[in-house]
Amino acid sequence: MLTFKIAYTAFVLLVVAIWWRHYSWRNFLWFSDIAFIGAVPALWLQSSALASVLAVAVLVPEILWNVDFVARLTLRRRITGLTDYMFEPERPKLLRGLSLFTYRCRSCCCGWCASTGTTGGWALQAQ
Repeated sequence: MLTFKIAYTAFVLLVVAIWWRHYSWRNFLWFSDIAFIGAVPALWLQSSALASVLAVAVLVPEILWNVDFVARLTLRRRITGLTDYMFEPERPKLLRGLSLFTYRCRSCCCGWCASTGTTGGWALQAQ
């Protein structure tokens, strides 16, 4: 687990440095970016509560992002417009490639919550 924590933290620092240079601080106001960065303290603190908050915050937008991205790749159809920037040729491929973390962010947060036994209070109230 320590190796994963170090690798993930290094990757977040790399992405933040590159995006800060190209997009400025405003880019980090998206839910997916907040969850991406917020996962660092959640990992180091081993806080399943923080991880579950991040997972719930990004669940719907991430699902929409994934649906839109796959639809654009396979059907050449724009569903939500959330991934328009991924298909803009004027954006460097490196920046667009770094944005693919969003494809795995949802499953990582949800998978971590499931592995730690976090069900979320909303799930218990719904029963």
